[in-house]
Amino acid sequence: MYELISVQDYDITRLVKLRNLDSGTIEECFDDSAVVSGENFDFMEVGQKYECKIKLFGKVAEEANDKSVLCTIVDRNIIIGTQNMVKVIIKEDDYYIPQKKYQIILTKIYLSSIFRERT
Repeated sequence: MYELISVQDYDITRLVKLRNLDSGTIEECFDDSAVVSGENFDFMEVGQKYECKIKLFGKVAEEANDKSVLCTIVDRNIIIGTQNMVKVIIKEDDYYIPQKKYQIILTKIYLSSIFRERT
């Protein structure tokens, strides 16, 4: 569960800041739902709580480096909407990455150049 802390509107996208109510982690997520879908998240209000899933984008790194984070794969077959996703944990927080990019990975990966999107 997340609490919406703030929304920064841009021309056609938004930057959404969310607080994970379990861990306290603050997430800054790019929201392009108004551009890519007829269904978007304009209904969300600052101070309200929502059940969200956060999608990560990044490159698989061969090894740990100063721009990577260790992701532990906990479920390889999650469906969110129409997308097949892989559920990963970073520290104590759950995230989701596109399944098609990571089918050959065993149990842990390093992602670098992380980009978050609320789904």
